[in-house]
Amino acid sequence: TVFHSKIYRTPVLYENKRILVIGNSASGHDVTAELVSTAKLPVFQSRRSKSRWDGPEPPPGIAWKPVIREYLPSGRIVFEDDSYLDDIDTIIYCTGYKASFPFWNSRNNGRDLWDYKKNKLIKNYLYTFSQDFETLAIVGIPRTLTFRSFEYQAIALARLFSGRQSWKNKKNGKRIGKRGPRRRAQKYHDIGWDHNETLDWLGHLYEVAGLGLLTGEGMVPPIFSKEMKWALENLKKYPEPGNGENDKKMGPTRRLKENDNEDDSWVMVRREGQKDSLWFL
Repeated sequence: TVFHSKIYRTPVLYENKRILVIGNSASGHDVTAELVSTAKLPVFQSRRSKSRWDGPEPPPGIAWKPVIREYLPSGRIVFEDDSYLDDIDTIIYCTGYKASFPFWNSRNNGRDLWDYKKNKLIKNYLYTFSQDFETLAIVGIPRTLTFRSFEYQAIALARLFSGRQSWKNKKNGKRIGKRGPRRRAQKYHDIGWDHNETLDWLGHLYEVAGLGLLTGEGMVPPIFSKEMKWALENLKKYPEPGNGENDKKMGPTRRLKENDNEDDSWVMVRREGQKDSLWFL
């Protein structure tokens, strides 16, 4: 079986299966860690590069493999280092996503919504609002602080669409494309951290949203404090494979820790050398 992580839902379906996960970003890490609780060990993970959360050795229950070089008719999977795997039951591709807007009628609306060659929204404000369609906004496109950024976007568009704010009073919020120095090959919707791009973008959304009412109506975007900024740069919570909350809820599954009451822990992380400006994800 071969499929993309977009249809993955639960590790329970893969009990005692030999699994190969391809990819080492957020979804690749999460899927691999979950499968350790049910799949036949080790769970194999094909990585092109090392992620920020990776140590010198793979976690218990996981075996790292390099990039795949070839699939053979026999079912054998050959890797770039000439190693190979046989009898793999399931291959899960965690290799990213392409934006899709099946609801959008380009003919009726006069243009496309997404430029598939440049991989970006067409004519937008703040990676959120359409320039041509005043009642159209899309949340969650930028690659940046996931969920936290969604909240800023949602509050800003709710304030505008409800009529409590207007673009006329928020012209500064309509800036687009004025960004700090960009790393080579940085994608359009990648909002980096190193040059305060993320903070600038969230600040513009904060300005667009404005404050709530004195009587309490209207959510105010959360404060991005110095303490939070420090935590993002220095702390990250990493679930130990086979020992997370999902494993506890699934019932009698294998565990890799002797102490079933041991909680996931906070760890210090330090930057070494030049990193992707989105290393904090």
